[in-house]
Amino acid sequence: MLSVMVALPVVGQMMDSSNTTTALRQLSLLPAILSVVFAVLWWRQRQRGGYAVQALPHD
Repeated sequence: MLSVMVALPVVGQMMDSSNTTTALRQLSLLPAILSVVFAVLWWRQRQRGGYAVQALPHD
């Protein structure tokens, strides 16, 4: 809900200041950037050996 509250005014302002195609092109940059960031994080984790299983202590 918070992301919609923040994104809708920004997208509306971009669409008012330029045409729809330009606004959607600018808006599509964020998911592209996030995809690259998460791919790099995934790759670094794989290089370090991934997640190791840890035994939880019994009470």
